[in-house]
Formats: sequence, structure tokens, C-alpha cells
Amino acid sequence: MIYEEGPWETEAPFLSSFRIQQKESPMTTVKNNPYVKDMIFFLATIVVSMAGFWMLTGRDLINRNEAIMLVQQQTIALETRLSLYHEGLLDQDDRITKQEEKLQRILEKNTEAINDLRVQIATLSQALASRDE
Repeated sequence: MIYEEGPWETEAPFLSSFRIQQKESPMTTVKNNPYVKDMIFFLATIVVSMAGFWMLTGRDLINRNEAIMLVQQQTIALETRLSLYHEGLLDQDDRITKQEEKLQRILEKNTEAINDLRVQIATLSQALASRDE
């Protein structure tokens, strides 16, 4: 058996006694279908809206040469900041080193003073011990 649907014919053995012929309705033609017209209008509205949006936002965009120039300026600015930051770190490291050296000298002086005091204490305690005898 043959299943008929429009201009196409296909064999359908399971439809042995069943023949269907498609009738044209007013909804099947593109020109008469109101949904097709609405869909085309809707798609055209979307395209026009997208074009308008692009035109509004596109005027604020920059071209390639301006973008290259901006990136180069930002790179130079970042390199300058980085070099200033590095110099600041080196200066701070020098100050910390000087402070450490100064504290080391002070510690050495304090150690010498403590040793002198220990010697004086030992001398005084021997003098006191010899006086008490």
C-alpha cells in the first residue's frame, strides 16, 4: 500500500486499508497564514532593534588604533608604577638594613656595659667579702 501525503508517496505496509490524502486548508499556505505574517514582523522588529542598539552603543566604541594607543599608555603607566614601587621597596630595605646595623651596634654596646657591670659587681662582692673577714 502507498501512503500519500501531498506530492510524496511512501510505502506503508502496515496501512493496508488506510489511505490519507492531505487537503489544503487556508492555514497551510504561507500567504494566507496570519501567524507567518506576525512571525516575519516579529523577526524584522528584532533585527531593527538590534541594529538600533548597535548604532547607539557603537558610537561610544573606539577604533583599533585608539585601542592600541590606550593599551600602550596603560602599559607605560603600569611600568612606571612598578618601577616606583620597586624603588620604594629598595629604599625601605636599605632603611631596615641600617636600622638592623644600628640595633646591632647598640646591642654590642649594651653587652659591653653589662660585662663591665658584672666585673664591677664581682669586684665589689670580693671587696665586701674581704672586708667582712
